[in-house]
Amino acid sequence: WDLIPETAVSRIDLVTGDPAFGLNALGGALSLSMKTGRDAPGAAVSVQGGAFGQAFGSLEYGGAKGPLSAYLAVDGGREDGWRSHSPSSLARAYADLGWQEGRLDLHLVVAGGGTELGVVGPTPVDLLSQDRRAVFTFPQATRDRNGLVALNGSFKASDAWSFQGSVYGRAFHQDHVDGNDG
Repeated sequence: WDLIPETAVSRIDLVTGDPAFGLNALGGALSLSMKTGRDAPGAAVSVQGGAFGQAFGSLEYGGAKGPLSAYLAVDGGREDGWRSHSPSSLARAYADLGWQEGRLDLHLVVAGGGTELGVVGPTPVDLLSQDRRAVFTFPQATRDRNGLVALNGSFKASDAWSFQGSVYGRAFHQDHVDGNDG
């Protein structure tokens, strides 16, 4: 979830009891609908800041002209963390290039992201009583990187029938550094 730009999400649906999602979805499945240039025209910018060195910003732009549409969302930020040795940062992007004519709708999607979450483990109460920012062991950091390229299409055969298809490639890489001896 930390690799998906929240600003690019149009809708999230919880689908329960549907065998179409496979045996691993016994409790249900979440379906994310992402924005396109046709359904999210215009631009928006957001900048936030807060305690412990928190700084976050996002930019999105969408538009359509004739059969073509384009949407781009980029966000990122960082914070120092309220405990020593616990900084976190993230950078994410999502782009959709669409073509819609008649009953045919095609979308080329490119997305990527990277996070580095510096989360230190439990600290004994007696050490925290001396300094609330104290840590017992470090470093503890998880670095995630992902990339996605997808081509999605749909064809509306009639008011009752439509056909959809997707072809995609996805890459994910994770590194974890743990200062605990285990």
